[in-house]
Amino acid sequence: MAWFMVEPPASLAIAGHADDDGQPASRQARRWSIFLSLIVPGAVLDGLASVAAFLAQTRADAEVARVTALVAAMTLSEAAGAWIAARVWRNDGRLHLLLLACGTAVLAAALVSSAGVAAAAVALALFPGLIHPLRAAALQRVAADGVRARIASFASACDMACTTLGLLAAGALSARRRPR
Repeated sequence: MAWFMVEPPASLAIAGHADDDGQPASRQARRWSIFLSLIVPGAVLDGLASVAAFLAQTRADAEVARVTALVAAMTLSEAAGAWIAARVWRNDGRLHLLLLACGTAVLAAALVSSAGVAAAAVALALFPGLIHPLRAAALQRVAADGVRARIASFASACDMACTTLGLLAAGALSARRRPR
């Protein structure tokens, strides 16, 4: 497979526009808002899924067999999300924002009733499996050849930042919920 890979040509263009192409600043800002509307929802969903998984796996009544079953169910849920992504007919920023709203609602409902955290972790695992392939395809469509790798790296960095912040928040929340 590595033999068939080629390096994209070096270019400073974003979505077909060079830096010094005379485009107004508002058009360049609109380009970046498109990238952010595709990147941020997936990154935040990663963080939400990490929060739910952490809280579900570190509950006071967590046993090895239950946690193993939970991780298996989350893995199957994420795979189901990828399967659904292959069959999605519409892939734009609105779909990504809708998925973010649904994921936020699932986590909020789970935090209100702590018994639903495991179910929320399984449900939230579906969303990254669904949004990551959609985001990758959308970014490939809107980014120019020379910047696709940078945009993908930026998306990955946003994913990691949101996951880290989510795990910090989940740790603080978990510490506050535990009886002393």
